[in-house]
Amino acid sequence: MTCVDAPHARDKRGSNSAPLFVAGVLVVAGCRQPESLDEPPFVPQYTTEHLRIRTDSDVMLCRGQFDLWEAQVDSVEETLGVSRDNVRIDLFRDAAALAQRCDLPLEFGNVSGCWREPVISALTHGVAHEIVHAWTMEINPDPLPLLREGLAVRLSGPVLRWNGGAYTAADLQQEDLSVFDYYKAAHFAAWLIEVYGGERFMELYARSSRGASEGELAAAVRSSLGDELSEVLGAYNNSPNRYYPGMGSQACGFGPRIQWQDDGLTWSATGSCLEGPLLGYENSVWQRLSIEVPQGDYVLDTGGRYAAMARCLVQPTMEHDVHTSDFPVSDDWNN
Repeated sequence: MTCVDAPHARDKRGSNSAPLFVAGVLVVAGCRQPESLDEPPFVPQYTTEHLRIRTDSDVMLCRGQFDLWEAQVDSVEETLGVSRDNVRIDLFRDAAALAQRCDLPLEFGNVSGCWREPVISALTHGVAHEIVHAWTMEINPDPLPLLREGLAVRLSGPVLRWNGGAYTAADLQQEDLSVFDYYKAAHFAAWLIEVYGGERFMELYARSSRGASEGELAAAVRSSLGDELSEVLGAYNNSPNRYYPGMGSQACGFGPRIQWQDDGLTWSATGSCLEGPLLGYENSVWQRLSIEVPQGDYVLDTGGRYAAMARCLVQPTMEHDVHTSDFPVSDDWNN
């Protein structure tokens, strides 16, 4: 137990960037395991292939939100080779109520969700992270916390960048992670997957355990990755600063693609909360799109509608200015 564009879309465009038009804010956080749910019988308001969803609001949740989460399930299952029938989601709009459910003070890292088999309790932007926990439980219910949270952040959308500071064996063994630690762990997970491949990473995930001694951790690394723990840490700590693009359905650039026609693009900003593709709740909706933009000068005409544009990172890079250039890379599609 743990807390905190289309399905199977993959970017094959090399180093080109895909701007993304969105409205909204994403805050990633995690939490500890609540002791009890203290809830009435679970009666879902919405049902999808893998999700049974109940909300604390009488405002309609939009179809695009369900599609986004089902795409996240598809991405996790394809990436990790795991599956489960379904999971329950208690969706909160009130952060204080969620913090109480997760048995955490509200100021704890901007609580966005927590997971207890078989229920995800979360704000909308925390569901993708908790879906990773729910599905990876099928592999290992209590792995090394750094791998558990690192993988969940890795697969839930944000761009990952080197945060400095060398890792030690003691760092890998820590059980209480801050939000900063989550992102550092996610960068380490991204590096492990890039260097050793997803299959061997998941073997390490399966062999690891919370509270493992340094000797037990070293044995798990040796048997899974084929290298000594000291060699792995040395290689990671000496690797060049590297940025990794997001993964999962919430990653920048994974929205529906709009194709060029002649010298421009046109798309409809209309949609339905009930039928899609709009995201959010019926009283606060948005749409996301991805386009490939060849080099040149362009004008974006929003027709008077609110819009935001971001440049997406599409492959690992050593560039240091991806967040400080005139047109910075976005951390996630919802930022």
